[in-house]
Amino acid sequence: MRRALPRFGPILGLPRALPRFGPFARSSSILLLTGCLAFGLASCGSSTPPGAAPSAWAATFCGALESWTQQVGTVTTSYSSQMTNNPDATTVKNDTTAFLEHQAELIDTLIATVAKTGHPAVTNGAKVTQALLTAFNGYKNVVTQSQAQLTTISPSNTTVLYNALDSIGTKLDAADATLGKAVAAVGRKYSTAADQALVSALNSNKTCRKFATGS
Repeated sequence: MRRALPRFGPILGLPRALPRFGPFARSSSILLLTGCLAFGLASCGSSTPPGAAPSAWAATFCGALESWTQQVGTVTTSYSSQMTNNPDATTVKNDTTAFLEHQAELIDTLIATVAKTGHPAVTNGAKVTQALLTAFNGYKNVVTQSQAQLTTISPSNTTVLYNALDSIGTKLDAADATLGKAVAAVGRKYSTAADQALVSALNSNKTCRKFATGS
């Protein structure tokens, strides 16, 4: 009998309710990436001007985040559907490898957009952008390493394959939590009164508010 496939971490599922932008009490739970971004950037600063106008930066960043979140949800739903059909080991390996590859491509696109957008023109803008890119790349590394691990395993060795899938699920859960903490730390580290233009821009943007309210 085939073992049940592991359920990958919350970052690969549908978004949960997210915290509000601006000053607020921190959640005691580990937040989904988008929630941590909302928390981190709300109290985040940004680097020394010149840079992108805070309103333009917020619009581009939150738009990219929304697109990434939607695509992650679509890919994850499709993968989950494939796994409910009780596929054989070869199909499990191939579909999971493709799933991880697609996840890496999606976060690559998000990373490229954030990098191209640059930093918001507030006090710590460059530091904020660099911290976000570091956090995104850290998660991407776990995805690509998991993919590489899976490609070395023969589907004929089902015990090793399913143990690897269990391990990958655990790694992605841990990476999700680590990424959330890293992005939330941006806000704690770079929060200054001089960065209120970014807070205001995030609060004023419709897409950013969607993340803030979880709607």
